[in-house]
Amino acid sequence: MKLLLVYPPFCPPTVPPHSITYLAAFLRANSPLKVGCLDLNAKFHRLRFKTLYEGLPKAGKSIGSYSALLEKYSSRAKKLYRENSPRAEPELFGEILGLILEEKPDIVGFSLVYNSQVSYGLRLMEALSERGIGCVAGGPAAGKLVCEKAKVMKDEAGLLRYLTGKEEYRDSYALDFGNYPEGDYLSKEMIYPVRSSFGCSYGACAFCTHHDNVPYREIDLEEIEKTIRRNRIRNLFFIDDNIPAERLSALADALMPLDVRWWCQTRPTKDLLGLFPKLRESGLVSISFGVESGNQGMLDSMGKGTEVRDMRRVLAESHEACIRNIVFVMFGFPGETEETFGCTMDFLRSSRENLDIVSASVFGLQRGSSVYENPDRFGVSDICGRDTQLGETIEYKVSNGLSERQAKAMKDALAKELRAMNRLPKIFCLLKEQSLLF
Repeated sequence: MKLLLVYPPFCPPTVPPHSITYLAAFLRANSPLKVGCLDLNAKFHRLRFKTLYEGLPKAGKSIGSYSALLEKYSSRAKKLYRENSPRAEPELFGEILGLILEEKPDIVGFSLVYNSQVSYGLRLMEALSERGIGCVAGGPAAGKLVCEKAKVMKDEAGLLRYLTGKEEYRDSYALDFGNYPEGDYLSKEMIYPVRSSFGCSYGACAFCTHHDNVPYREIDLEEIEKTIRRNRIRNLFFIDDNIPAERLSALADALMPLDVRWWCQTRPTKDLLGLFPKLRESGLVSISFGVESGNQGMLDSMGKGTEVRDMRRVLAESHEACIRNIVFVMFGFPGETEETFGCTMDFLRSSRENLDIVSASVFGLQRGSSVYENPDRFGVSDICGRDTQLGETIEYKVSNGLSERQAKAMKDALAKELRAMNRLPKIFCLLKEQSLLF
């Protein structure tokens, strides 16, 4: 049986997908299945934005021209994605479907990581079903609407069981990115997504669902080295939600002789202090910190386990080691007030010389998060969810502090100041991995 794993449009086409690459490695290690991978998202963008791709070699010579090209993509893509979401037959549908049919699969597996991939994916599932080709799906965006068109799998073990009946399996994390031509990606150099662990080493942030209650387990460093050497990787970013200090130190030891440039994300905790020179020597170019708030009370309510005074020192030491700092802040967590909102802005202002990118968002309630499961504890009520093709939208009320709408209005009023804090072009807020290349 031939299984074709696909990654449908729409999301940024700057890096190859980790999801189907990992699934392919896992299935090949545990079954006789013939498994192929097809990044339909990258194929779509190369066809649709041909002139932008042709301009990459010239634009990539300077950060200004390169960021301008990426801004053009982003501006045009927003309109394109919006127009294609409700279409019965999305743009370039015949060409994209044809790429699947050329592979002659017996079954097609869809990886739906982003809500923006659902509409195109659903239409492909319908077309394949009409031709007698079975479909399976998985990923964070594989919700109720997808269940109507395909068999939805929770994880790789479930997929293996469904396809082969096998209950036993062995782990395999050495990935093969050979299915993805470099010319398919809107990036001046290839940047590869790599995982160093599953689950989250911390897993206590009240707003987060990314760890999905998966027990934390680390991938053997030798497997990571195999992936890097096998694919001759020069630029990589770790997709882990949080890599703790001890693990970062071990990764630095492993990466030191490999001549790579890398990016990761973590919490700005005290145990990172003193580690940054070693991380920079190993090739760490850029790091994202989950700062979230500059008010200690809000951090405690979020369950972040961080201290404002430590965060300042962490950002300063990282900057001194010539590592680019990307900080995530979240306004409007339940209980946020104008005062605590102002504390976050004051923290950013006072740390400005140590910041390279500020990525600001407004809290959104997620099913499965601690806030969702314990609303009374956070002063949340009247929770109401609504399913759409772009995923579930959840509305709620708070008993005190700013509403989501009020927090968004305050953030929007400060948008110009927040943008001015960025040392790197604003498009790098969206495409953070591109900070590796300059």
